[in-house]
Amino acid sequence: MELVEQAGSEVAVLIRVPSPLRDPSLPPADGNSAGSLTLATTRLAQARAELRDHRWEQSVGTCRKVLEILARTVKVPDADEVFNTPRRRRTQEQQWAAMYHTLKDMTHPAHHDTPHTSQFNWSRPDAEAILAATAGLLLRYNA
Repeated sequence: MELVEQAGSEVAVLIRVPSPLRDPSLPPADGNSAGSLTLATTRLAQARAELRDHRWEQSVGTCRKVLEILARTVKVPDADEVFNTPRRRRTQEQQWAAMYHTLKDMTHPAHHDTPHTSQFNWSRPDAEAILAATAGLLLRYNA
């Protein structure tokens, strides 16, 4: 990554998301949340592999699964609560929840087959942006 940045052709961003099974420095969690976080990080790795294999739609769909697991693992404020609060009056937690719900909505078409969603055409930049945002939210909510 450093050589690419030095060449000036692009900027690389690394997001590290600890996994209970991969990071021995993490404290043990109860079985339910550990299983969910383990599954979420496993799915995140799956989405990264799908991206590497040029399977953009599958990568975005797998990110959607990560977001669904995240909502079962931590308390994310409800979408109605967030979006019914005027933007400038939202708490920091509501702002993060707005990102979560917007990203979840964005990934919806890749996760469902309907006449409408079949019109979506996912690209590498789409999948990379969604993967980075999903990893960032997973890191933020489990920090």
